Amino acid sequence: MLLLGKMQFLFANSVKSIVKPRIRYCFEQNNYLKTWKITNKFLEFYQSLWPMKTPKKPPYHHVCQIGDPILRTAALQVDINKINNMEIQTVISTMKSVMQSSGAVGLSAPQIGCRVQVFCMEFTPWHMNNYTSLMQEHRELKLVPLRVFVNPKLTVVNNNVVIFNEGCLSVCGFSADVPRYQEVEVTAYDETGKAFVWRVSGWPARIVQHEMDHLRGKMYTDFMQGKTFQYDEWHRVNIRGKL
Repeated sequence: MLLLGKMQFLFANSVKSIVKPRIRYCFEQNNYLKTWKITNKFLEFYQSLWPMKTPKKPPYHHVCQIGDPILRTAALQVDINKINNMEIQTVISTMKSVMQSSGAVGLSAPQIGCRVQVFCMEFTPWHMNNYTSLMQEHRELKLVPLRVFVNPKLTVVNNNVVIFNEGCLSVCGFSADVPRYQEVEVTAYDETGKAFVWRVSGWPARIVQHEMDHLRGKMYTDFMQGKTFQYDEWHRVNIRGKL
């Protein structure tokens, strides 16, 4: 009987040594699952407070920045028979709005995410007043009313090359010296589908060439004088000690 009792005691202990860890494991797993569910619910609640924004669709009301593939893709011609369609007219009106609200002198459709051969430009008295009279003369600045160019084709009229500092809304905050032809001629359609030819020189010719580059998937950084590339607020960084 004593031997039997001892065997029963040993058997009971061995069963405990097997069962207790399993019970503890199941208990720990259950706690883990509860913790995971609570954490997951908290994350869902947190995300509901600040839901992730879905990407906007073109035409954008902002300007695409360098690195965006749309800026490196050649734009497609617009079907002239569809120029008055809502789709193209929306691109044109958005492009005008973004250009004017940004204080820019030109903007192309690819810069608002649309792969079509359209750009607009404008040089107002407000723009002119940002330059001294000497700079106005030296750079051949001229007032240009708001113009829209659809399917533009550019011809160089004067091969003389002039170099001036140039910036771009798609390379925000930077500028560089860029060589451009002195005089060009543009053949295009306006926003109503009417064909026109515009021969222009000086600063407006620079704007036209800049925007035409965008329609070809090019940017001024491809043609700039590399050593002149600069962050326009570099001196303020030195004053503030930060960007």
